[in-house]
Amino acid sequence: MTLQPSITVIGIGEDGLDGLDSAAQKRIREARLLVGGKRHLDLISKSSNQSRLIWGADFSSALPRLKEAKPKDRIVILATGDPLWFGVAERLIKELSSKVIEILPNVNAFSLAAARMRWSLSDPMVRTVSVHSRPFSGINSEIFHGHCLLVLSKNKKSPAELAALLSMRGFGKSRMTVLEKMGGLNERQTTGLARDNWDAHRFTNLNVVAIHCEKGKNVEEWSLSPGLPEEAYNHDGKITKSEIRSVTLSALRPMPGETFWDIGSGSGSVSIEWLRLYPSVHAFAFEKDKRQLARIKSNAQKLGVPRLKIIDGNVPGSLEKVDANPNKIFIGGGISEPGVIGECINRLVVNGRLVVNAVTIESKHQLLTTWKRYGGDLVNISTAYAGQIGRLNAFRPSMEVTQWRWKKN
Repeated sequence: MTLQPSITVIGIGEDGLDGLDSAAQKRIREARLLVGGKRHLDLISKSSNQSRLIWGADFSSALPRLKEAKPKDRIVILATGDPLWFGVAERLIKELSSKVIEILPNVNAFSLAAARMRWSLSDPMVRTVSVHSRPFSGINSEIFHGHCLLVLSKNKKSPAELAALLSMRGFGKSRMTVLEKMGGLNERQTTGLARDNWDAHRFTNLNVVAIHCEKGKNVEEWSLSPGLPEEAYNHDGKITKSEIRSVTLSALRPMPGETFWDIGSGSGSVSIEWLRLYPSVHAFAFEKDKRQLARIKSNAQKLGVPRLKIIDGNVPGSLEKVDANPNKIFIGGGISEPGVIGECINRLVVNGRLVVNAVTIESKHQLLTTWKRYGGDLVNISTAYAGQIGRLNAFRPSMEVTQWRWKKN
């Protein structure tokens, strides 16, 4: 038996009712309560037997009323385009998990923009990004030469902010097109280069920016693969070296959707590169040094993963601040603190992996003892770079790293 929805979410475009099918129009006509932003509600003629509820940038104020919804209330929520693609429906489903929610989507802004630009959304070089309700720095992980970006803006200032970011990154030659009011009578496009003066333009709050990324000469791009060079990070020297970082992430074996703990995070390099691998993974960086905490945040923003959760405090005490148990844990510092390894083993999910790196004699001795107790693999990793010695050359070895790898069965 099909359950009657308590709430119906309808995607609506600039063409208002005319762009909706008969089922969506019927839901709106029969609604007792119509909910949406002022822009959405203005597209619908008022009815004497219908109440209206306007929400602003955040719909939290409407949640108490929605949580009480019953099928007889006939509540309809109006949203832009496809409510499940960077839209309001995703949060509604989480917040109102006990309710039966019906979703009637419309053409989303990305599809409209792609059609205007003649870009195929199935092309892997075409990327869709939202800065509407997400940190602006998240776009940094998508700026690569040749990428075609479709960016759902936060407001009318977003095009100028995007242009400034591209120019700062050395992508001032990138061609930008701002698309407004798509599908409506007043549709408009504005095109130029990122290095142009975008502050001189006046845009509407609802817009999509299409960007064909083109880098300038001698611009450094940071790969998404593990092992970024140390100059990619702001650090004080306390950073897991590039080759060791690659081996460490390989030993962790990241998988989509997993949660990762980076303990003794330092500059945040391991957790940042974990997050850059998949958009669906999560990471928590644990660090007690205040200066390092600031570096972690700065590095995460610079490299396009502002979603990194940064936890301030000593371990193992600060581990209690995180409810979600991890699939993978890396300990790069702090293993001398009593109970750290034991608490990590307790919190690790079944089939999860723990990787610990040690450099000092004392920490290596602790890993030897731990390996004898729990098993796993104990590996010694060494690197050496060639350098000049007088008129000849020789390899200069770096400090060896002992790595313990363990899987929870």
